[in-house]
Amino acid sequence: MCKILISIKPQFADLILNGQKKFEFRKNLPQREVERLVIYASAPISRIIGEVEVTDTLSYAPSTLWRKTYKNAGISKSFFDSYFQGKEVANAYVLGKFRRFKKSKSLLEYDVKTAPQSYIYL
Repeated sequence: MCKILISIKPQFADLILNGQKKFEFRKNLPQREVERLVIYASAPISRIIGEVEVTDTLSYAPSTLWRKTYKNAGISKSFFDSYFQGKEVANAYVLGKFRRFKKSKSLLEYDVKTAPQSYIYL
């Protein structure tokens, strides 16, 4: 089990840290099993703002994944379809307990120099 740092658009990061978005969709998953996501809110925030527990990982054909997650996806069907266009498999982290940091953190506080394109193991 590991912890990874991921970049998320600020509006989606807020939905996760408000408990409204229960799934984080990804085209690719790490080799190792993930237990926590450390959330880097991308520009214009460009700071680490919280973390969330991963309770499960789902991997299905995009249409099946959407049917299983749409009620708490936190994104529109058109955004989902665009993101997974041309993909045979779509992935999602099932999110559990979340914690917004009282004070956001810089990447350097995690010994990271640049924002992750996909993810970085911590």
